[in-house]
Amino acid sequence: DLFSAGVQRIQKRDNGWIRTLFLNLRLEDYETGTLDDGRSKLLTPGISYSFVTEDYPPRPLTGHRSNLQLRGAVDGVVSDTSFLQLYGNTKWVFGLWSGGRLLTRAEAGATLIDDLDSLPASVRYFAGGDTSVRGYAYNSLGPTDLLGAVVGGENLMVGSIEIDQMIAAEWSLAAFVDSGNAFDEITDFESATGVGIGVRWFSPLGPIRFDVAVPLQSDAPDAYRIHITLGPDL
Repeated sequence: DLFSAGVQRIQKRDNGWIRTLFLNLRLEDYETGTLDDGRSKLLTPGISYSFVTEDYPPRPLTGHRSNLQLRGAVDGVVSDTSFLQLYGNTKWVFGLWSGGRLLTRAEAGATLIDDLDSLPASVRYFAGGDTSVRGYAYNSLGPTDLLGAVVGGENLMVGSIEIDQMIAAEWSLAAFVDSGNAFDEITDFESATGVGIGVRWFSPLGPIRFDVAVPLQSDAPDAYRIHITLGPDL
């Protein structure tokens, strides 16, 4: 359960980047797994930069979207824990042969904190899902507790490569590989990988994607997963 309120100032810079200064108050009751629960209060100031450029929406042949965010909190200044968190993501589209595209995506995050147990679930990193590692359920990847339940991690690394080919005026086929995970220490990082194929319909409401993804981990809970998403490529 999360209550959040805040203010922000958004400004477009001369170089095309959008800078956002923000201050958020977050009150959260959380439970991850069976052993980790608590109540959290955070006052989190931060700054983010974002940039989007594309040539031919809704199916751009070249362009990219990037975002970088820094936020944190100080114990005793309204907050009940201290942390510093840096997160970034980027997605690039490249035109290939006639009707073909290459789409690449990457995201990474890092948290500086003494005790992860004091950080609420909504501020931890998880992987898996429609826009993360397909083939795995939403937020099903990350460090686990003693009973094997996913509780989230301090850090995150995820990457994706996809090839998209037009087969009709408003339809295309895609093949992709996603890989990554959330983790606490770099020595504990174990990448989870999913591969799959999909169909894209460039509808009047925007691209609609239907994907079937297979996880490559031998102990994955599902043999395959279906992912349906709606929204722009960038």
